[in-house]
Amino acid sequence: MIKSAIDVICDEAKREGKNGGNGNRKSVNQKYSVKKMVRLDSEPLFLSQLKTEELDSSIITTNGFFSITYVNKKDRRYKKNMPYIFGQDIIRARYTFATWGHFERVANLIPELKWIMKWCTPKITPKLFGLAKAHCGSTFIITVDWEAYAEHLRKRVIEELGHVPDKEKEREAWEALESPFLGHNSSLDHITQVKTQELVANRKDKNYFAEEIAKIDAEYIGKADTNEDN
Repeated sequence: MIKSAIDVICDEAKREGKNGGNGNRKSVNQKYSVKKMVRLDSEPLFLSQLKTEELDSSIITTNGFFSITYVNKKDRRYKKNMPYIFGQDIIRARYTFATWGHFERVANLIPELKWIMKWCTPKITPKLFGLAKAHCGSTFIITVDWEAYAEHLRKRVIEELGHVPDKEKEREAWEALESPFLGHNSSLDHITQVKTQELVANRKDKNYFAEEIAKIDAEYIGKADTNEDN
């Protein structure tokens, strides 16, 4: 299972580059089937929100697998002065960092990474960065605390309605309570699959925050690791 998670993260860019949207139908469907749809504002997501003409930009898809890896100069993935690699599937980008502080600054800038920071387990901390450094080349897998996130969304549905939704009269709200985050198979409605593909295709790429990240990178590149990484 761990190997599968690592493969999902590390091969994401390769698959996109090779398929370019032209992969066979079976592989495309398999890829989408493991995705879950969530909102960056951590609000409940209803099926009706996927049937609108223009999708809300806060809706994203993710496998829920992320990772931290520390690599040395001999590794082909190594980027000068930024040995920490953060694997994720929400933005088309491979993010590398010099220190924990560098990661925290960038994560607070990017809503997608901020969402991961808020809901991931284990939490991404200086100690986790220290473990990655101590075990150079080893990938530390991180996922979403789905139980905590689901409970948060259920509470939000009830707060919005002021009561527990009725199964017959408030079907959509009740389904949001039962199935807090939407997956590919959450509905047989073809629109859901089409919108899922649209969400994946419209993900931001590495250039979206390039200018802001470059400014932060300049502050950290070249700095030696400090005790905060240990």
